[in-house]
Amino acid sequence: MRSELAYSVERQHHRRQVREAEGYLALISPPARWGTLDPTIRNRLARRALNRLEGLSGLSGDGGQVDYLRGRAYCAMRSYPAAIPYLEIAAGQDPPHVQASISLGRCYKRLDRMDLAISALEPVVGAESHQGIVLYNLACYWSLANQPEQAVHYLAKAIDFRPSYRQAIADEQDFEPIRRHPAFISLMTVVI
Repeated sequence: MRSELAYSVERQHHRRQVREAEGYLALISPPARWGTLDPTIRNRLARRALNRLEGLSGLSGDGGQVDYLRGRAYCAMRSYPAAIPYLEIAAGQDPPHVQASISLGRCYKRLDRMDLAISALEPVVGAESHQGIVLYNLACYWSLANQPEQAVHYLAKAIDFRPSYRQAIADEQDFEPIRRHPAFISLMTVVI
């Protein structure tokens, strides 16, 4: 039987490794005003994050964070197929890891699997802290799946939740497939 001290030391080591991995991944996502990160540097930082996570398994109560971070690191390296298994594990937690579900949807989008992108996000509709982005991404995925009614349904909800999304729509390439659809045009002409 392990002592309480040994468990405490292991937990502190686990937290330190996770925080270091989070730090490397935070460096990969600098504010937009800094410009884009060189792919070589981005990949190096992602590999360092993976190295920090090596040998760690999720501890009780971590909510899939280790798997989520592994998935994020692979996403940063544009290795979407490698990211998916980790993100699926994290997203499948109870309660679901919402950010993992969002990242999983983005991976599937980049692999042109809108059906799976939609399936990744639908279980987290209603997640209070991320509701706006979940609804907006679902609108994008339904648009890319050429399902304008569903896309407009989620887009209207996203705009209701966060009116600032209305300004992003004009530049959003994901809505190109439905821009001429009457439901989309009607939503865009609604006076706020």
